[in-house]
Amino acid sequence: MDRTHPHPGLQKRDSEIHYFSTGAWKGTVYLGGQNIRLDCELQQRLCSTSSEPHTPVPPPPPPPPKAESPLSGRIENVQIYTAPGVELRSHHQGQVVGGLLDLLGGQLERDVLEYWRDDAVVVNPIVEARGRAEVLAYWYVYRGIFTAIKTKRHEIVRAEGGDVDVDVDREYKLRGTFGRAWEGRAKVKVQMDDKGRVRRVEDRWARAIWLPKFMRRATGLILKKTVKVPAEDSKG
Repeated sequence: MDRTHPHPGLQKRDSEIHYFSTGAWKGTVYLGGQNIRLDCELQQRLCSTSSEPHTPVPPPPPPPPKAESPLSGRIENVQIYTAPGVELRSHHQGQVVGGLLDLLGGQLERDVLEYWRDDAVVVNPIVEARGRAEVLAYWYVYRGIFTAIKTKRHEIVRAEGGDVDVDVDREYKLRGTFGRAWEGRAKVKVQMDDKGRVRRVEDRWARAIWLPKFMRRATGLILKKTVKVPAEDSKG
């Protein structure tokens, strides 16, 4: 059925509009020989005879602010990089990872170790340290064997609950090597409990040969018994 369109901008000779008995404009508009389909919103604006004013849709509320971590402002590695599609479960979890990167960079900070459990474990190919005393001795020796160490790149490649995997590239200089620099790559696997405290860290060096477990444990015990941690660091 043909009717003259009520909108003054459309002439009968240039337009032909088919619509149903409901009054909602449907179908096809022919303008200057061109076939144009009207979308629903445009149909309503051109064809509605209602005089009611348009009510704008309010914008969605802003997302709630992220909860601050107790470690905020107390660590140096505050910029945490994640692989595409990987999301940490909280801001605090990212801060704990940043604190671990500080430790891997040779910075022994007691503020960071406050968020490690008393029964935490640190493992690498040559050492397995268990408990706060061994872990503290481990990080103290770790800092001492390098004249310089820095993280060149890191990326969180997996985050599931309290488990986080970080790819880390480091550059370091060992004492007694006349300033020679090495580069090393590792996958660091972190486990945290429900309170966001570190339970276990595995520093898996690329292409490293792992000592048997009993030898790694013996090294951890030796560190505890032989390393004297200064009082200002033993409070971690």
